[in-house]
Amino acid sequence: MQEAGIQAIRAGMDVELPAPTTYGLLADAVQKGLVDRATIDTSVRRVLEAKFKLACSRDHTLMQKESLRSSPSLKPKRPHGCWLWSQ
Repeated sequence: MQEAGIQAIRAGMDVELPAPTTYGLLADAVQKGLVDRATIDTSVRRVLEAKFKLACSRDHTLMQKESLRSSPSLKPKRPHGCWLWSQ
């Protein structure tokens, strides 16, 4: 099972769906030197960037709707209109 996770992460598969079965074994693979930590870091970075872009897009749309309701001149108070971690 660990070998399947190693091959998948090296091939650029950043997320294991529908349920993680092999990626949970990757920490052990890194400790054993079977997979480079930089490979894991790159994969995590791509996932976080995708989540960031999705959050910015979603929050920007919500802020536009609120702007139309309250005032057309209302502008976001956060960089790039991203309200991460707010619900």
